[in-house]
Amino acid sequence: MLTRNECQSIMPVFVDWREKIPRDSIYWKIREWVYTHVRDEDFSSLYSDRGRRSIPPTRILAAIMLGLTMGLSDRKLEEGSRYDDRVKLVLNIDRNGDPLDAVTLCRIRGKFMDSDVGAKLLHKTLTSAIEEGVLPRETTAIVDSFLISGAGATQDTITLIRRAMAKVIMLARCFELEEPIVRVLERKDYLEKGKPKIDWGDPEEKRALVESLVKDARRVVEAVSRLEGVPGELKQAARLLHRVAEQDIEEKDGKIQIRRGVAKDRIVSVTDPEMRHGHKTTSKRADGYKGKVTVVGEHGDFVGAVGVDPANEPDNTGLGDLIDEQESCGVQITKLKGDCSFGDMDTREEMEQRGIDLIAKLPPASNKEGYFSKDDFELNLDEMWARCPAGQVTYKTRKARDHKGRRIQLFVFDNQACSACPLRDKCVRGNKPRSVTIGYYEKKRMAAKERQSTVEFKKEYRERSYVERIIAWLTGHGARQARYIGREKTRFQIQIIAAVCNIVALYRNLAAKAKLAQAIAG
Repeated sequence: MLTRNECQSIMPVFVDWREKIPRDSIYWKIREWVYTHVRDEDFSSLYSDRGRRSIPPTRILAAIMLGLTMGLSDRKLEEGSRYDDRVKLVLNIDRNGDPLDAVTLCRIRGKFMDSDVGAKLLHKTLTSAIEEGVLPRETTAIVDSFLISGAGATQDTITLIRRAMAKVIMLARCFELEEPIVRVLERKDYLEKGKPKIDWGDPEEKRALVESLVKDARRVVEAVSRLEGVPGELKQAARLLHRVAEQDIEEKDGKIQIRRGVAKDRIVSVTDPEMRHGHKTTSKRADGYKGKVTVVGEHGDFVGAVGVDPANEPDNTGLGDLIDEQESCGVQITKLKGDCSFGDMDTREEMEQRGIDLIAKLPPASNKEGYFSKDDFELNLDEMWARCPAGQVTYKTRKARDHKGRRIQLFVFDNQACSACPLRDKCVRGNKPRSVTIGYYEKKRMAAKERQSTVEFKKEYRERSYVERIIAWLTGHGARQARYIGREKTRFQIQIIAAVCNIVALYRNLAAKAKLAQAIAG
């Protein structure tokens, strides 16, 4: 049966438009925290005393926080400030107030990025949590990392060289130095769009193209080095050209060609030269950066510190800086939990020097192609002997140096015993006997290995999973994809998202605290 919508003539009921937005939504939380804990005067050093009145920096900050967390572009934020009550609420704009301009947002955000606004904001979220009594000053921290896809375009070797060359030519043109650089070029198509017109199915024709590009790059780099008064930007572009032209090639029989394999620390983008290729596992790969976070609190609710490194850096790189950054805002770490990426002996020693108890598993001993690893041997450092899986014992040692040049020793087994051993095919390759390294911190390593098998260690180690929930929140709100070019700008992005994560955690903990107090009182 058809139902008609009858127009009823009744008096309208006026409700404040802000009250239509749920109080427990992220929009109210960002608004309340920003306008309670941040003042416009905090940004005075970024503004001039002259000129027109600016948009309040707290409004810009709130817009950046909302845009990054909810995945809104600058234009979408501008549209939302015109038509969306939720955006108006966060930006503290009246319903008929002037909207936010995307160009102004971009310009002021650039000032924020060039300063330490991101770090200060993250610190302030932690200090406010301490003041509200939901975050203790001494706590356990959990550390982990995640991959961030860079905002720059990744390119193959040929495209890298061509784009780097085009950058040098355009900069030289700006500084009126184009003529001596273009004069040495064999190819004249670097500023043309599209790929060179060759038969890409012909390996020799492709190799010849690579050779001509590399030779041009070498000539240009040499030409720039001979010029006097070259601006720094042009020198930097020439260094980038030299790097991308040489990183992937080899010379064989007088011919230049792309070599097999991937160069160490390979530049993958001319647009963002700081990006690198990295992976967490064989299935989790990214061209960009590696984000690192520490989380603190009873259940790891708050992000304590944020770091961003090239994606090919080890997980434990810069761990000390993360701890220093977190402790600078008054949160003292007594224990640090992490996976085996943070459990190497050098990191353990650093944490011990800081007075921090590291709860992490040791990295597994290397075991190439199924051969016996160091963990398959029994070592006795008090009596200085080692027993192999076949039962052979050796007291023989020789001196060596580790990867940092420190003096260490090796246990060396008898050559005749190894030659006749039935397990030799699983133990050694070649004609030399088996040897086992005694690490620089070997006794501490053995103690750590024994500790990680205890019930107490396993119980504490399980709590490491708290950080996974925070990383899922961060990546689910935009931290997986960089929106800006460059490492520092990407770090700013992750700091802002982490600050919003802390704000949400703060109000969630305050609500739980109030509910508990009400239950006790009632």
